[in-house]
Amino acid sequence: MIVWTTLGAALLLLAWRLGRQPSDPATLAAFGVVAGLLVGAALSNRTQRRLRAIAARAMSRFGAGRERLHLIDPLDRIESLSELFERLPEVTATVAGVEPVTLFALDEDGSQYLPVSSTLQTVPCTPIAGDDPLAETLRRATRLHYLKGRTDDLENAPIFAVNAIQVEECQAACAMPLRRHGALIGFLLCGGSNGSPRLGLRSSGCLEALERRYAAMVGRCAGSDVTIAGRLDARPVASQRSVSA
Repeated sequence: MIVWTTLGAALLLLAWRLGRQPSDPATLAAFGVVAGLLVGAALSNRTQRRLRAIAARAMSRFGAGRERLHLIDPLDRIESLSELFERLPEVTATVAGVEPVTLFALDEDGSQYLPVSSTLQTVPCTPIAGDDPLAETLRRATRLHYLKGRTDDLENAPIFAVNAIQVEECQAACAMPLRRHGALIGFLLCGGSNGSPRLGLRSSGCLEALERRYAAMVGRCAGSDVTIAGRLDARPVASQRSVSA
């Protein structure tokens, strides 16, 4: 849906230019770009994912979910990573309208990511090794990584081959990296919008905005140790505190 909305907007712009200046070089260039996007969207999973990400980031800049972003303001008062990580799943689910949300954090050895908090009744107990495809992908990612897409998605094939259990347990539609001083110290696996397994445009835009806020919060929390999972309960019940507390 996001991909075709983006392409539809591009086609409308092209039609407008063709009606005004059909032989203008800029119009011809725009025609080539749109044609390339159509071919890419039809054939390339990677192109579809990139277009989805671009549309979501544009939505985050133009107000998607901004009326709910004030709900994360109480998190700015948190000073420890462990407390922040405990609260993030519940707040993310409420603000972005996605469910469920599970947070994985780096363990004390720095060898794997442990599930430490979740909106699920209990946190899934399957860790993700630091060299697993999901962790490696998020280590390279700069923003959200979308997991749901076409069934022949080769880009995500290694993730589903090795980390299918965790993706299924967490009902994940996307993953949000959490960094501190450039290191991947954790990530959120987020489910779909409004009971759907897929993310809606509004939720995607909101998650993009949350990712920027969370990056600032993680960097501001006290303490230099990035391996905080060992100080958390390995399988706690998800927090029930209100996001506005």
